[in-house]
Amino acid sequence: MIVEAIQWTGDNTPEVSAFLGDRLMGYSNSHDYLVFRTHPFKASYRVNPGDWVVKDIDGEFVAVRPEVFEVAYEKVVRSQD
Repeated sequence: MIVEAIQWTGDNTPEVSAFLGDRLMGYSNSHDYLVFRTHPFKASYRVNPGDWVVKDIDGEFVAVRPEVFEVAYEKVVRSQD
C-alpha cells in the first residue's frame, strides 16, 4: 500500500497546511503543535514537531509519531512516466 506523508518540523506549517487542506483546524503561534480533523468530523489529532501526517488510501489523515513512522513505512520514489 502506498500512502502520502509529510513530516511537520514546526517550520513548514504552510506546506503541511497545503497537504491537509481544510482539515487543518489551527496551530500554536509558538509552533509547539498543530491540530487537524478527520472527515467527516470524527476525531481530531494533535501533531507535534517531528510527527508525520499520513494520508491513507481512503484519503483520511492520521498523525504518526516519528519512531512509529520509521518502522511502519518505507520511502517509495515514484517514477515520472
